[in-house]
Amino acid sequence: MILALDIGGTKIAVGTVSNKGVVVSRETFATPASGGKVVINAIVAAIARHKTPKTKAIGLAIAGQIDSVLGVVRSSPNLKLTKIPLHSIITRKFRLPVAIENDACCFTIGEAVYGAGRGHKSVFGVTIGTGIGGGIVLEKKVFRGATDSAS
Repeated sequence: MILALDIGGTKIAVGTVSNKGVVVSRETFATPASGGKVVINAIVAAIARHKTPKTKAIGLAIAGQIDSVLGVVRSSPNLKLTKIPLHSIITRKFRLPVAIENDACCFTIGEAVYGAGRGHKSVFGVTIGTGIGGGIVLEKKVFRGATDSAS
């Protein structure tokens, strides 16, 4: 089972998906308006509510500029997060593999592999929510640019 979170400026969606792609649990709640540490605490609490002994990994799709290699939220203005080592925070707390990526890049890779972009070598996606974001996928890989900050 994989535990996935979509963390945006107005809502946080949490879901657990089985190895066969079946959604086992889901929850959506408002992102704490105060931002910062309160958002981190809300993320940790949501993971704790949905994690089971069968959970094998955690995926975080988060709005803002994300360094997915280092697992750091460089800047997420709507969440009031700057230079937060979210990957290490979640890994330390739950002792599971964790992946962190910009939410628009997650949307775009999803469309490239499973959605409207399936079968195409290049896919460009735009998300509009609390803010606007975008992602580029080339041959099923997120394009990051020279400084790992194309998102």
